[in-house]
Amino acid sequence: VPGQSSIGTAGQDCIGPNMRPENVKRLSVVMLLPPVLLLAACATSSPPSVVDSPKLPARPELTQPLSSQSYSSVARSNIESWQKQLTDTPATSGR
Repeated sequence: VPGQSSIGTAGQDCIGPNMRPENVKRLSVVMLLPPVLLLAACATSSPPSVVDSPKLPARPELTQPLSSQSYSSVARSNIESWQKQLTDTPATSGR
């Protein structure tokens, strides 16, 4: 018959507005079954995992006693000492 596809009547049962109600139900079940099974597999509860938080290490012992001088005064004296060492060093000639 001109104008008809070569699929035939067997292919027309599954597509288009001529679909039979039994095929619609079967196709609906087949299409909905995989997502439902996947959701059911993801929804299974696993035993709760017990997570032990790491323990804080002990505070380190002080190996040196705290200085009676402030940090700024120690830094100032160090800088002055280094500056004196640099200025007291004789310059080398470029020859």
